[in-house]
Amino acid sequence: MSAKALLQSINAFLCVLLIAFAAVQYNDPDFYFWVPVYLLPAALAGLTVYRPQRLLTPPFNAVLLACVGAGIVGTLWIWPTEEGFWHREVWWHSETAREGMGFMIVAVALLVVALSAWSTRRGGRPPTASGQGFRAR
Repeated sequence: MSAKALLQSINAFLCVLLIAFAAVQYNDPDFYFWVPVYLLPAALAGLTVYRPQRLLTPPFNAVLLACVGAGIVGTLWIWPTEEGFWHREVWWHSETAREGMGFMIVAVALLVVALSAWSTRRGGRPPTASGQGFRAR
């Protein structure tokens, strides 16, 4: 399997996974916050599968960079404070642990999307918010 096909498969998996995460938020009291948190990265992952060059255009690149930043800040903001939050007996009963881990998944997914999109550029360099890549002189 080529690197491109592997990245497409990973992004397709992330897209489906994040849509499923959004779908199970329907009965959550704060669904209006969590559904967009999951659906926006899902849309970006789907776009990376079908039109990765599109993410390198200025408007999409700015959204992608903003989402990556928001994902990292959100993860730090909602980081679970429970000791051993990754153990099933903790996250099964603690909504804050589940929300923190959800944001971690979103942040990792956004980083994968960004790295996948940037890898389609020659040299794999991340572009700036204006869509211009860094040029070596």
